[in-house]
Amino acid sequence: MMFGSYIGGIYPRSERLIDATRKNSPNLKSLFVEEKKKIISLQVKAGLSYISDPLIDWDDMLRPFLRLEGFEQGSLNRIFEKNTFYRTPVAAGKIRGGGKLALTSLSTRLLPKSKPWKADLPDPYTVVALSKNLYYKNRKDFVIDVAKALAREARTLENKGVKLIQVNGPSLCYVRGKEDLGLAKEALKILTKGLNVKFYLHLYFGNPKPVLSDILDFHIHGIGLDSLAVDGLKGFKMGDKGLALGCVDAGNTRIDRPDQIVSEAKKICSVLEPRELYLCPNYDLEYIPHLYARRKIIKLGEALNILRDE
Repeated sequence: MMFGSYIGGIYPRSERLIDATRKNSPNLKSLFVEEKKKIISLQVKAGLSYISDPLIDWDDMLRPFLRLEGFEQGSLNRIFEKNTFYRTPVAAGKIRGGGKLALTSLSTRLLPKSKPWKADLPDPYTVVALSKNLYYKNRKDFVIDVAKALAREARTLENKGVKLIQVNGPSLCYVRGKEDLGLAKEALKILTKGLNVKFYLHLYFGNPKPVLSDILDFHIHGIGLDSLAVDGLKGFKMGDKGLALGCVDAGNTRIDRPDQIVSEAKKICSVLEPRELYLCPNYDLEYIPHLYARRKIIKLGEALNILRDE
């Protein structure tokens, strides 16, 4: 089995950067660059397999894509009862465009040429689930149009050199109807079609068990699961899918022990039998202070080394 590691989503800002943001300091842009360089360097030093922009200048995961034609910015809403908020996308017209929104919101010039890159995109179904619809007569047309726009984003990322795309789909944990699951599957097929990029669909903020058997049939290379939410998955097998195991707790400042991470990963893999394994946080590290996030990345790298040695 092949082992690797990566982080995804939005990384927490340092206290210095938070203060500068609040004051709208004149050197704010250079401070973001400086901090991004440090976080990228940390990923490299920790030995992570894929290196990503830490997205510290993103206000939320959906914000860059509100610039798609047809979307307007709505009110602020709490994201899945967490202590962060997102700006609600409002579909006021047909969703069109896409292709450069993610790329222009990334600092790819800071990423190392010696390591493969990863990037994040929202799952089309999740975008729609978190949106307000003022235009579409049915949900299917809305989801498909969003999927087509995000597919253009994915193609641009591939052309730039991104090798792995983490598709963030927390809303899929709450889907129960077969029709909606089929729609989510169709949207992911549109998003990934014809691209030579590894796609991992991450499920978090909910229990994946009710939908996992359906999602294992999605057109993706692997699934990201929160290790804290995988109890009761005995009987499930990943088959030809890889597993991105969220074994570092992004919701707790307790520092994870590398040996415990490895032990948990081995136990879960013995049940799910994935084709390959990536160690990662269970979701965005932005929910803990900057210092603790840094320590968790270091421990993640140490766990990967232990796993490879064993």
